Amino acid sequence: MHEKRKYLRFPIHLDAHLQSAVQAQHRRCSVADICRNGVRLCLQGIDMNVGNRQDIVINVPDGGEPVYCSIEILWVTSSYDGGTKKYICGGRFATINNEDRWRLLDIAFDSWKQRMFPTITAPIVFSSG
Repeated sequence: MHEKRKYLRFPIHLDAHLQSAVQAQHRRCSVADICRNGVRLCLQGIDMNVGNRQDIVINVPDGGEPVYCSIEILWVTSSYDGGTKKYICGGRFATINNEDRWRLLDIAFDSWKQRMFPTITAPIVFSSG
């Protein structure tokens, strides 16, 4: 399969919800990974269609304000799990504040770095000889 991505994706789990002008209730989802241009979302029971634009609010663990953005849905896969339809979709950022984009990437990179290179607990000693 030919890889179309230009940018490295970082796996992460961030709680989020979909905003809709027509629905009063926000729908929960999660961000599964992120790159410079977009995100992969996991959702339950929410129909997503390629080409649609979706507003998202992403909760971030840095204690700051949530990130508000919108994505254009580029692909969708679905499956059933215990009678509930689950979706995974990928989207390109249509609107996002650049500071928020880099904040999300910093959070994802730091999370990836901690998983890949756990903190060394023993002190490092350099010899002079």
